[in-house]
Amino acid sequence: MNRIVASSLRQRFLVVLMTVVLIGAGTRSLDRLPVDAYPDLSPPIVEIITQWPGHAAEEVERLITVPTEIGMNGIPKMNTQRSITLYGLSDVILTYADGTDNNFARQEVFQPAFQPESAERRDAFGVAVVLAFGTDLSLRAAKFRPLADGTQNL
Repeated sequence: MNRIVASSLRQRFLVVLMTVVLIGAGTRSLDRLPVDAYPDLSPPIVEIITQWPGHAAEEVERLITVPTEIGMNGIPKMNTQRSITLYGLSDVILTYADGTDNNFARQEVFQPAFQPESAERRDAFGVAVVLAFGTDLSLRAAKFRPLADGTQNL
């Protein structure tokens, strides 16, 4: 130990140069380190929110929520499927396995959700569908289509 301290005192320039190099390398590594203050620990989620204003929860459940759940059955890598039906609102939440790509989950939901039969049903009932992806879900404003009798949903 005495020899290391004695040689360090004799070669001060080399010790200062090594210190500056280590500080520079540490600063560069710290800048490139992917540190997140709030890591995303939740699994990928896809939420299908369907609005059908003016209709009872039972009617929305029977005509919107159940067919949507049946259409989403069998999607690969899906862990859980939950739904909530309220007055004029259907909310189906699909949770995927950890490590599932968000784009994969989105594509798997888009395929069965927007078949021609589903589009015809939306036009006939005047239903607005809002899809939300990822972990930062928010209900986006949806424009309602006119009902079959010509009235407008508000």
